[in-house]
Amino acid sequence: MLDNTVVDTEWTSDTGASNHMTSKPGMLTDVRKYFGTNSVVIRNGSSLPIVAIGDSFIKQNNTTLSINDVNCLEFELCGP
Repeated sequence: MLDNTVVDTEWTSDTGASNHMTSKPGMLTDVRKYFGTNSVVIRNGSSLPIVAIGDSFIKQNNTTLSINDVNCLEFELCGP
């Protein structure tokens, strides 16, 4: 469960993932515009642009795991 300073609280774990990503800006803090050209290719072959990057953390019991540089994929949702 994420700490209360983050609005959304659901993360899906994927131990094979090369990057963290979301389209829910409420899961992020310190959201900043992304100026690069990278995108994320999804299952159907479509490419989604990365429009912002932010940070988050997962807090469980007495342990906090920082998640830095999370890709935010939807401009309408994540645009600064």
